[in-house]
Amino acid sequence: MKVKEKTTAFLLRLRDRTRKQWAAYRSLLPKASEGPVRLPVRSFSFMRQLDRLRRRAIGLGILKGLSLAVAVVPLSFTFRCWVDYMLVMPWFLRLMFLTAELLFLSLVVYRFVLWPLRHPPTDIQVSLRVEASHPHLHSRLVSTLQLNQPGTLDRCGSPSLVRALTRQTEERVARLRFASAYPANESLRMFGRALAVLLLAAVGLYAGGEAVPPLIRRAFLSTEQVPRKTMVYSETGDATIGRGEDLRLLARAEGVLPGSGRIELTYASGRSQTLDLPALAGDPAFYERSIETISDSFTYTFLIGDGKSREYSVTVRDPPGIVNATVRITPPAYTHFEPLNLPLADIRALPGSVIEVIAEADRPLSAGRLTPSTVPGPAEMDVDPADSARVRGGFTVPLEGLRGFYITLTDSNGISTGISPLHPVRVTPDRPPDIRILYPVDIHQTVTPNAEVLLSFQASDDIEVNYLRLVYRINDGKESAIRLDLEEPGREVRRRFNWKIGEHLTQQVERGDVIEFFFEAYDNNTFSGPGRGESRNYVARVVSPDEKRAELLSRVLDNFTGLSKIATSQFELNQQLGELIEAVAE
Repeated sequence: MKVKEKTTAFLLRLRDRTRKQWAAYRSLLPKASEGPVRLPVRSFSFMRQLDRLRRRAIGLGILKGLSLAVAVVPLSFTFRCWVDYMLVMPWFLRLMFLTAELLFLSLVVYRFVLWPLRHPPTDIQVSLRVEASHPHLHSRLVSTLQLNQPGTLDRCGSPSLVRALTRQTEERVARLRFASAYPANESLRMFGRALAVLLLAAVGLYAGGEAVPPLIRRAFLSTEQVPRKTMVYSETGDATIGRGEDLRLLARAEGVLPGSGRIELTYASGRSQTLDLPALAGDPAFYERSIETISDSFTYTFLIGDGKSREYSVTVRDPPGIVNATVRITPPAYTHFEPLNLPLADIRALPGSVIEVIAEADRPLSAGRLTPSTVPGPAEMDVDPADSARVRGGFTVPLEGLRGFYITLTDSNGISTGISPLHPVRVTPDRPPDIRILYPVDIHQTVTPNAEVLLSFQASDDIEVNYLRLVYRINDGKESAIRLDLEEPGREVRRRFNWKIGEHLTQQVERGDVIEFFFEAYDNNTFSGPGRGESRNYVARVVSPDEKRAELLSRVLDNFTGLSKIATSQFELNQQLGELIEAVAE
């Protein structure tokens, strides 16, 4: 309730004050004429003189008003430019001066131009001015005008007396000069003063030389600098940076170029600081100073020689922060693995995988960037059209060298996160396949020229074994290979292969030739090329069928001999066991 009463009282006081100010303004204006400007009956010989006198009165008033405006406004304008040059008036103060000048000019135009044109002096008022300048008329002129108007004779009742008065008045005013009723001395003096002031202002502005045009533009609220021998401009301008970032302040000077200058800093906390501003060694027209680890907003001004730049502001804002981040790993196509979602702290990927990061910030963003610790280069992140606080981007994992990546976010004010922590990536290489020959066991073999050699092998890979090759070389010659395609590639493969010496070799072999061979296994890695694994080398010596039969017979005899020894040993053990049992029984 008290608030409502106070508000009502304030509005009432404001209304009363406004009324008083309007009444004071109205008091400056002349009162409007009462009655008609031109009387109904104007058939007198002196009415043309009265009309000319009315026009004279209006013209002298307009001349006086315009002379007053010309005398005051240019003087104020010139004085304002001089004060601005000496003290560098702020924009708001220049606005107040310009507003006051425009209000004064408007008042003068309304008072001395528009008002007289809308409310010219009436016939009676002009006649009274003539009577005042010619007292010997003894009010005859005004009486003649008033008595000849309709309805007046009915009251006075003497038409002959009015006609005699009218004739006498016309005779007396025929020889008079009405111009003395509105003397031009005051208007002409004001006009002369206006010309003198205008000439003085023109001389002053001309003497200012090249400094005048910028001062005139500043008088009309331009933001350019006050002209000096050294003109100072900021190349950095207003800036918005993240907290803790560094900023390079660069100034450009024209005219007289001293070797150094100063920077005045005023921080938002109230602290002020003045720093030296050295000129660049390669270009003396530029001056530079770096401010490191900025934590508070501030304004700065360059002072070089007698020049001073306008005040610029540097706004410090907290960088955007990551609220949530999702990492999606898409393995290479050859693996046929499904994409995985992993936390930002535990990222594992194969070379050739695509790491896609979706980051959500605590404010709207304008851009984002992923920077791997090695090649490939930085990858731009796209802002989500549906949510400007979310960005998405990715890159392909290289073969080697990747330790992790950095996330850089830039908000809508241009503030960047700066140096972000490294998010580690564990790159798991695609290992080559492993293969070994299960049969034959002995690496030294003998074969006949038309033999069939049974080969049994086992291959495995961390992802998939794609195909195998049997590689051989005859008598240390050129290597040749037989490709073994797999019907069902997989992580582990067990196969047999009947190697027909007489058919599968590129050349016929003879007794005494030596064949070296081994198996190769290849995976399906299409990113860095197929991985290759090989078994140990085997050696096959070509012999005749008789030699092979003799070898086989020898092996059979050796096996029988071995079996005989095993049987004899078994018989002896049984005898010893029986003797032991009998001894225990006794």
